[in-house]
Amino acid sequence: MMFKTIATAIILGSLGFYAGLASAGDLDQPWKSSPTMIEKGKASFQVNCVVCHGAEGRGDGSASAAYNPKPRDFTNGAGWKKARKPSLTFQTITRGLSGTAMAGFDGLPAVERLALAHYVLSLGPSPEADSAADLKLVGIDPAVKGGGLADQSASIPIKAAIEFYAEDGKH
Repeated sequence: MMFKTIATAIILGSLGFYAGLASAGDLDQPWKSSPTMIEKGKASFQVNCVVCHGAEGRGDGSASAAYNPKPRDFTNGAGWKKARKPSLTFQTITRGLSGTAMAGFDGLPAVERLALAHYVLSLGPSPEADSAADLKLVGIDPAVKGGGLADQSASIPIKAAIEFYAEDGKH
């Protein structure tokens, strides 16, 4: 029964995510942070992330005591395993983070994962900017409306998958 409740919350959270996300710029260029994307990321965070990361993103959620290492404190700019860039945060949300309890959320729509990335990065110091190569590595094409994310399900380009796999082996 608990699984059904969690699954329902995730589905309803995702449906709620799209409500009001009608601003052309938000969907045309979701890799760019905007107040609407941050607000939608916050709504998704409340459904998907609070139990581990806490209501304010400090890594102090109700489940955090069970984890070693503890969940990321997004308000602290130091100690991130990967650079504080939207693309790399999107990658972590999508794939999870090896050596931690951070699971991948590739079942969430890509635009919602990007909104989550923008939100968690808004909780701390200003993030680093993404380069075109950073975006390409995670399957975002700025030359295409929506970055090519509208059709993106839980998959990434093969080249990016190989690069991700090689990068994880370094840690």
